[in-house]
Amino acid sequence: MKSITLEISVEGGFHPANQLLAADPSIIRESLHHVTILKDGTIILLYHLRGDLDQVRTYLTDHKEVISCDVPENGSGLVYIHGRPLKPIREFFSLARSHGIVFETPITHTDDGLKITMSGDEQTLHRVISEIPSDIELTLLKRESVSQGRMRSSHY
Repeated sequence: MKSITLEISVEGGFHPANQLLAADPSIIRESLHHVTILKDGTIILLYHLRGDLDQVRTYLTDHKEVISCDVPENGSGLVYIHGRPLKPIREFFSLARSHGIVFETPITHTDDGLKITMSGDEQTLHRVISEIPSDIELTLLKRESVSQGRMRSSHY
């Protein structure tokens, strides 16, 4: 099995509602614990957020690209979001289903985008890299392979 860690970014951001969350200093976007693209092209996210969850609820409930959400009442927790992703994000996360790779979680935020580790066989990962939508800017951060029960790393 091989793993590739990438930093990805999209001009204009990953989702209009996510831009609101990112711009608000009272909200801390910890990580994404689950991402699924449904057959209808919508996205399901399980997002770990901290801070002003009342404001999170306002942003998500009032946003036209968010179909539904569940925001906990307490000051930190996992937030469920069902929304309409931008086309390049939908295409990117659909690669897991179409190619049988795994996006390891948690997925974390960086200053410029998301840090994502993809795992699968080497040939499949090469195909996936070549099929990442051109709207997505990517930087290869690390390549790892599992050999005889031990993890070996190559940093780029």
